[in-house]
Amino acid sequence: MENEVRRKNISYFLETYGIRLKKSLGQNFLVDKNIIRKEAELAQIKPGETILEIGPGVGFLTRELLLRTKNHLASARSFLNRRFKSLEQRSCERIPARSEKRTAGKVIAIEFDKNLADILEKEFQKEIAEKKLEIIYADALEIDFPKFDKCVSNIPYEISSKIILKLGKCKKPAVLIIQKEFAERLIALPGAREYSKISVMSQYYFRTELLHIVSKKSFFPSPNIDSAIVRLEPQSEAFIKSLGIADESLFLKIIHALFQHKNMTVRNALIHSRGEFGLDKETAKKIAENISLKGTKVRMLDLIMIAQIAGEMYVQDI
Repeated sequence: MENEVRRKNISYFLETYGIRLKKSLGQNFLVDKNIIRKEAELAQIKPGETILEIGPGVGFLTRELLLRTKNHLASARSFLNRRFKSLEQRSCERIPARSEKRTAGKVIAIEFDKNLADILEKEFQKEIAEKKLEIIYADALEIDFPKFDKCVSNIPYEISSKIILKLGKCKKPAVLIIQKEFAERLIALPGAREYSKISVMSQYYFRTELLHIVSKKSFFPSPNIDSAIVRLEPQSEAFIKSLGIADESLFLKIIHALFQHKNMTVRNALIHSRGEFGLDKETAKKIAENISLKGTKVRMLDLIMIAQIAGEMYVQDI
């Protein structure tokens, strides 16, 4: 019942601004204030941190993040309670400024929908003027991310894989709400049905935890499937060093090439992919035999095995 009231409120909000949701952008807004609060809490935001938010929508999570960077948790809860209770009461949408002795944090929100970006600029005029919030109207996949300490976002489903890989190169922690099935792929182990290219690549960049299942009823409009909150912690330098990867670009290229044939043996996958590496058939066979992976299926490869393949190719001067 409570979520139904919130759906009506956000519907009123969108109607007030004359906004029509775009399916092409995967616009499903999180309306459950308890989930918003939980996501921010799990991020363990410290005062003074710069938080990156991708796809802020109408700014519910944005407000929570802003207040947590200032450590004003009580104000954050109050704001969400009031806003979800009645979006029609515009006087409830602002919180009086308070003095803050700690170093002020900042939220940087990247929004691809121009209409929503304009709304955010209106709703958060004060925070923008005080340099506590920066709205970037852009495609998050097409720009270089600004410097940040953590990413906390409800990621549009259509760009989840690309965003995960882009965040991986930043080597910063993240707490994200993503599609449940996608979250299961991120944590899948070798041999599992869900194990895929994104499993391997994300596990190279991050240690990932699935923390909480989020019902599809927590969104407006409701998607077809449930979501999940995941926490991604960058892999340690010691772990990356232990893999002994001499050429990271070659390593990542191998993952991409082999996992297009994940049900093949490594040898056959190398043969099928040899054109991408400039290999002849015999060299591809030799590489598989040299690392004792003859008969091993690609779907069974872990990071160490893939690093061994990369090492053998590096020796062959591929």
